[in-house]
Amino acid sequence: MAEVLALEWLPDRLRGLVAPEADRGAVRAAAQLDSPDHADPQVPAAQAGESLRVWLQQSGLTASDTVVVLPRETVVLRRLKLPQVPVDELPDLVRFQAATRTASSIDSLVIDFIPMPALSPDQELDVICFTLGIDEVNRIKAVCDAAKLDLKRITISPLTIGELLRHTIASGLGLEQPELVVFQQGDRIELSIFDFGSLIFGNATQLAPAPDEGTQSTADRLKPFKSDLARTLIALGQTHPGVELTRCYYVCGAADPDVRAELDQRFPNGVQALDYSQLPFTGSPAGDEALLGSLLPARDDRLKIDFLNPRKKKEVPDRRKWYIGVAAGIGLMAIAMAYSVYYAKRSNLEMSIETLRSEVAGKEQALRVGKPKADAYARLDRWQESNSDPIELWNQLRSLLTGTDRIYFRDMKIVPKSGEVAATFTGNGNAKTSADVYQLYQTLSDNGYRVTPSTPTQDSNDPDYPWKFTLGVDMFRREVASRPITAPQASNPTLTSR
Repeated sequence: MAEVLALEWLPDRLRGLVAPEADRGAVRAAAQLDSPDHADPQVPAAQAGESLRVWLQQSGLTASDTVVVLPRETVVLRRLKLPQVPVDELPDLVRFQAATRTASSIDSLVIDFIPMPALSPDQELDVICFTLGIDEVNRIKAVCDAAKLDLKRITISPLTIGELLRHTIASGLGLEQPELVVFQQGDRIELSIFDFGSLIFGNATQLAPAPDEGTQSTADRLKPFKSDLARTLIALGQTHPGVELTRCYYVCGAADPDVRAELDQRFPNGVQALDYSQLPFTGSPAGDEALLGSLLPARDDRLKIDFLNPRKKKEVPDRRKWYIGVAAGIGLMAIAMAYSVYYAKRSNLEMSIETLRSEVAGKEQALRVGKPKADAYARLDRWQESNSDPIELWNQLRSLLTGTDRIYFRDMKIVPKSGEVAATFTGNGNAKTSADVYQLYQTLSDNGYRVTPSTPTQDSNDPDYPWKFTLGVDMFRREVASRPITAPQASNPTLTSR
């Protein structure tokens, strides 16, 4: 059975092991490299890769196929609500919604996602979106290439820990109710909530150093952990009102008595620690739980992301031109045959001419029958050329919006259309004053947008931006193609969600 090298890519160190990628097996080698060179952009990738190659050889970690596991804190996790769409349209829709939720350029990010199951056809689709900077992905690829490694997958530790639990003590992790997983490596702790069999929330924290006598109490050491645990439970309450966490899985090679005591207090009789005697791999040292989970075969896609090969829309080849070419070729061949018959029967000229005229007339009739289909293909081509890129439409609208010092939006949706209207934008936001809202309407109207005005109302939830309003805008296709933009004067012309 082929062996795989699993690397835990932490900012200050690398942890690696070699084992078969299967349900169970034996860990052949494991080691740790205490150096930040692999993640430090100031260190050339070739130099970092050569150091990694030498360390792997010295440690006996000899395997070409490589899986990289990133810690939770390197990835941005968001929960998005999307309309029900066909599966092959989800990647583009997730990418567009992610662009509205981040200040970074969408081209500078690698995005993968896990769709949550819809409870009804009319319900909005929940998607867990994972975002990682493309510079980090390129750095990992460059270092692995320099180390002569065949990089197969880039994932994150909360998902690999979840896979490990599903293969050991929690086969139905998060299927019946939301469940908490606490993964601890020394003073570093990851908190993850699983629901519907998938990761829906994750956070990472760092304990304070172990208390010295007379300098620091246990309560001070646990303060960051308690704070993040409370924040995790609050996040669950916002997405699942009235649902209470009663079960917690604790994964730690050497259990921390302070952390375990806090968990027992929060979840009486509901804490279950990973039984290391049930691990599917023999010879695995404590602390390699995230790496072991990355080598286990995924039972389904609910715990599977890959920043090396993220989910993308499947491109369907356009065969229309090929069909038209074949039809034209057949027509030309038929005409050539007709003329060859004409010249072959020249001796019987009159009969040949009559025969050829009849054949040519038949072919012309066949071409006339096929003309409506060719015209339909041409119309489809013209429609495709008028189809606009949603991200380009959003960037054009965003250039007219004022800065967040006066107005911000809580959400924004775009519905691309065909015909005169290129797209319809709808959103909800808050403003400092009602005059700011009317000024926004006027600016959009002056630039040729059709605005559906609404009367601002006061919102007590945000005293700094007390005026709540709804935006409805139609962008005409001529605006997309040629109209000059008259941007409003503002200190920050880029609109970001507050």
